[in-house]
Amino acid sequence: FKFTVTGEATTGPQIVKILNASDQPHFVIAFHYPEEITIEQVMEFLMFDPSSGATPSAETLDETLLTIPMYAPTQSVGTTQWVELDAEPGQLIIVCFVPDPVAEGIPHAFEGMVSLLPVAES
Repeated sequence: FKFTVTGEATTGPQIVKILNASDQPHFVIAFHYPEEITIEQVMEFLMFDPSSGATPSAETLDETLLTIPMYAPTQSVGTTQWVELDAEPGQLIIVCFVPDPVAEGIPHAFEGMVSLLPVAES
């Protein structure tokens, strides 16, 4: 599972085309993070289980800085939808949490359906 992003995101309102070209349903959540981050930091944040008693690393994301500037509801295979994104400078964390029925319900994000998209000043 992966996202293929074409074009660039700039600050301000814009319309985003989302095509589901895979063989399973998906939805898209875009989280905004104001600082430069890595995909490793995002995966650590997503996979961290606070009930484990472990301490998050110093590099983990600060969840209080996350906002959600875009959400695209679940869409069927082969469909396209257009959604509004009102972006701020920083990075977008694009994820899908639909459970994978062929992998015991593991969310797609845990299988790598996570992408970072920088947002440039317009």
